[in-house]
Amino acid sequence: MEAANAIRALADQARELRQTMATLTPDEKALSTSEITKNLKIAAFGSDGATRATVTLKGVFGADPGTSLPRQQVCDAGATPAGPRTALETLSCVCTKAITSATAPTNPACDKKADGGSGWNSGSAANQPPAADVQALAQSSGKGTGTVTADSINQAVEELLHLVRIDSTDGYIGARLGGNCSGGSGTGICVKLTGYTANPATTINKLQWLANLKNLADALESRQDKHNANQNAAAELKRAAAQAVQIAKEAKFLTISAINTKKAAADEATTAVSNRACENHTTNATCRTD
Repeated sequence: MEAANAIRALADQARELRQTMATLTPDEKALSTSEITKNLKIAAFGSDGATRATVTLKGVFGADPGTSLPRQQVCDAGATPAGPRTALETLSCVCTKAITSATAPTNPACDKKADGGSGWNSGSAANQPPAADVQALAQSSGKGTGTVTADSINQAVEELLHLVRIDSTDGYIGARLGGNCSGGSGTGICVKLTGYTANPATTINKLQWLANLKNLADALESRQDKHNANQNAAAELKRAAAQAVQIAKEAKFLTISAINTKKAAADEATTAVSNRACENHTTNATCRTD
């Protein structure tokens, strides 16, 4: 009875453990290596089919940036539409030199290769960055190694946040002296985060590529947490099953032992009765006289 109760308790424990095991959301299930790579490339280049050498202005900027929007608007997270929308567009805002309506700084903001051959600043097709400059900028950036994890993404995001500088109500990433991020030597080669001081989290998330990376990190972290919890639950289930088997074996052994003990006692009692019968009836044919 004790063994049955113990096994029943273990079965209840196993049932509770199975009920607590986490289920992955559809988005978490979809996070294969290829899907993660796709998300990273979209955040970086605006297209999962692009490489550093084949990025296009439309993919990186969403539209040819010089056709209708000036640089200072393209590089303002508070503008409509909010920009920059990709990591490479952000780099273009903080690295590529300006021309025409703004006086370009003498020295490159990042390095000579990232500076670009023509530069860009104003809202005209003639003054947009050449695709070749954007491709050169992409190829001048370092390439990470190792596995992408929630921690590595969060660390990269945190490092970017440390680059934000505050001026009154707004934040800026890059080199800025004053005014908007038009690319001029008197203004700045930068990204403007309008309203950052009052609402830093909301404002930084207007950088859509950054918000997407944070969402990816959250999904990866949630999936890993569920995986770890389910692994622990599975280990507990395995231990409970092993314990139940052991209890059953011990119960079987004790039952057989009890039966053997009872049988031995019965045999001993039978022998004793037989001996007493012989003592009382010396003429009994079943009793030995020698």
